[in-house]
Amino acid sequence: MRRGRGHGRPARGRTISESLERNLTVKKSQLAINSVSTAGNSLEERLAAYHAAGFTNVEYCLPHLKDFVKAHGIAAAQRLHDQYRLQCIGGFEGGVTCFGDPKANDAVVENCRLLAEFGATALVVGTDGPADIRAEKDPLGTMANVFGDLGKRVKDTGVSICIEFNWSPIVKSLRTAVEIARRSRVGNVGVLFDPAHYH
Repeated sequence: MRRGRGHGRPARGRTISESLERNLTVKKSQLAINSVSTAGNSLEERLAAYHAAGFTNVEYCLPHLKDFVKAHGIAAAQRLHDQYRLQCIGGFEGGVTCFGDPKANDAVVENCRLLAEFGATALVVGTDGPADIRAEKDPLGTMANVFGDLGKRVKDTGVSICIEFNWSPIVKSLRTAVEIARRSRVGNVGVLFDPAHYH
């Protein structure tokens, strides 16, 4: 049913549903395959499958990439991405340690540096939590300070650290993740909204 003039009629005689459909079309460049959701014996097998399926972007469960890089080097992994016309957009492996040994976060820095080699811009992370939450005066402040320090350490990589809520004993909501990112006071700490984790 087309609406008449004065009732929100879309341009050029389109119905409202036609106009919405046109504006809500997802572009192939907006989609990425996550390597955690696929099987494969090697990085090359995975990348060939992603290319054959029509993907142009990949997000890594980082061990899938790191194992290949350890055996063959970064240049060989970059050549595979070029061969299959795939862009690495980001990855994930573990969490940020906010209440334990700060040296554990050296792995986060290394992961950002690795992702930068492939032109990726996002490292998705979870977090730990304190042994006794009641003993912490401001746990979100503690977490924000750790994320702020990490953000400064990886600023030169161009990779943002993205807090995935519900991958933490404390960060159970989008609101909490946003608060930590805001209080970190650095531009390269943000939030990943994954609807699969929203309940």
